[in-house]
Amino acid sequence: MKLKLIVDEEVIDKLFDGLSPFNLKRDYKQCFKSTDFKVRLSRDISIILTDKTPNSYKIMSIGSIAINDGSVFALQIRLPKEDSTKGKSSGLRCILLMDLRAELCILLHVLDKKKDEKLGQSEKNKLLKLVNTYIKNKEYK
Repeated sequence: MKLKLIVDEEVIDKLFDGLSPFNLKRDYKQCFKSTDFKVRLSRDISIILTDKTPNSYKIMSIGSIAINDGSVFALQIRLPKEDSTKGKSSGLRCILLMDLRAELCILLHVLDKKKDEKLGQSEKNKLLKLVNTYIKNKEYK
C-alpha cells in the first residue's frame, strides 16, 4: 500500500472545511525556521510510517475512535527538530489522521515538545470528534 501524505495547510483546511480544532499554519510558524521544511517533514513522516524496524520511532494511537475494521484512526509520531542534535526527545509531536481505505495520511497538528505539553483531554476530545466527522463524511460503515 502506498499512502498519500498531505502536509499542505491550505489543502487540509479545504478538506476539513474549517472543522479542525488545530491551526497548522500557526504550528508551522512556531516549529520551523527553514522555508523547505515541508519537504523534510514529508520525508521524515514517510520514513517512519513505512519503516519495518520495530521501535525505530514511537507511534502512539490517540484514543480508540475508528471504524469497525480500524482503518481510520488518529495517531501521534515523534520527530527530531531540524536544528537539534538531541533527537526526538526534545523534538516535535505530529498528530496525523490515517485513512487506510483511501490510502491517505493527513497531518493535523505539530507541537514542539519543549514548548507545548501533551495533548490535553479537551484537545483529544476535539480530535476524536474530527475523526468521527471525517468517518461520517466519507460514509464509511
